[in-house]
Amino acid sequence: MNETLPMVVTTITRRGSGQNYLRGAVVPALLVMAVPMCAAGAEPERRGNWSVTLGAGALLTPEYEGSDEMTVEPIPFVSVEWKDRVFFDVRRGLGVNVVRTDRFTMGLSLGYRPGRDEDDNDRLRGLGDIDDAAQGHLFASYELGRYRGLGTVSLGAELEQDFGGGDGMTISPGIAFEHQLSNSVSLSTELSATWAGDDEMSTYFGISPEQAARSGLQAYEAESGFKRADLDLALTWQISDRWFTRTHAGVGYLMGDAADSPITVEKVQPQVGFFVGYRF
Repeated sequence: MNETLPMVVTTITRRGSGQNYLRGAVVPALLVMAVPMCAAGAEPERRGNWSVTLGAGALLTPEYEGSDEMTVEPIPFVSVEWKDRVFFDVRRGLGVNVVRTDRFTMGLSLGYRPGRDEDDNDRLRGLGDIDDAAQGHLFASYELGRYRGLGTVSLGAELEQDFGGGDGMTISPGIAFEHQLSNSVSLSTELSATWAGDDEMSTYFGISPEQAARSGLQAYEAESGFKRADLDLALTWQISDRWFTRTHAGVGYLMGDAADSPITVEKVQPQVGFFVGYRF
């Protein structure tokens, strides 16, 4: 089982952050890519110590977290691993699996989080831009085993800390199920929640008196707490030893101060995506 399966993208879409993928966040951010790249069928042999996956697709997602307007985003994906220890991918950046056993994985990485522009949506006008940031990831996952009717079950959690931007922090626990439907098709399901700290909440959901004066929205103080819950499904078809496709569908539900923010127009945050990839 790939160590990123229980992470929340995301989500790929790992958490459905609802922000513009290329300019804004952790889209369940690629929970779509958090499920195993070769979940179904035999995994191709590595060329020496290296494993490389290239892919691309498109994601239909809210324009920002809390928006009721959707946008289609192109999604490029690159994943490089060395000895199952050092890795680089689009979502997590450059990292290392500090501990990796048959069932347990723990690691850390440093990546990039794009900011948010007030021009992304009319609702954001007057709120100002959120700067880009470096983002640290601390993640862990544990495979509980295979259960009849549930498939392979894994628990996972990820802590993300921004360095720059809003200096926000989130913690995302989740449980994931992987069902092998046939020799070439698998279904991955993930249930997750996202807790956000004060800086994260105030940056993306709070409205200061100055922002209220510029935007016409009511001033609002957003404090730490669970901001959303997500359900994500990914159907993977292993076309050949190296080619695969993935269809992703997910829905997030904003809660707490995130749901009550004047920025939030719609609490239900859906995502749909389709991806094609090749593993060397």
